[in-house]
Amino acid sequence: MNEHSYIRSVNRHKTKDLYYWKINDNYAGGVPDSFYEGAANDLWVEYKYINPFPKRPDTLIDLTNKKYLSPMQQRWLQRRHEKRQDAWVIAGSEHGGVIFRGLSWQPPITASDFISLCLPQKAIIQQIQQYCINHQ
Repeated sequence: MNEHSYIRSVNRHKTKDLYYWKINDNYAGGVPDSFYEGAANDLWVEYKYINPFPKRPDTLIDLTNKKYLSPMQQRWLQRRHEKRQDAWVIAGSEHGGVIFRGLSWQPPITASDFISLCLPQKAIIQQIQQYCINHQ
């Protein structure tokens, strides 16, 4: 699986009351991959796919590494967090995906901690829908 197919595997579980826009902006660098809109909130999501996944449980996964989040993407996410706190990073892997809300993507995470936080794709979209549609 790659990032594109991971995003599709998440979004195939979404309901019709959640608007989804797959963003491909060649002019404004750093813009996240996806925008979701619901009755309660909007959400920007930058997806990453960890491949190959580290074999050793103590290996650090550092999303601030340019191979995952570019400096422009990091600045965009930080700015959005400061203004509206409506941008997440979702990192997928062969084990499932982890939602990093706010700036929680900044500190590195061990491979074993990543696995312990993994959710299946259906649970990922349910979290997105909860935030966008039913947010209290």
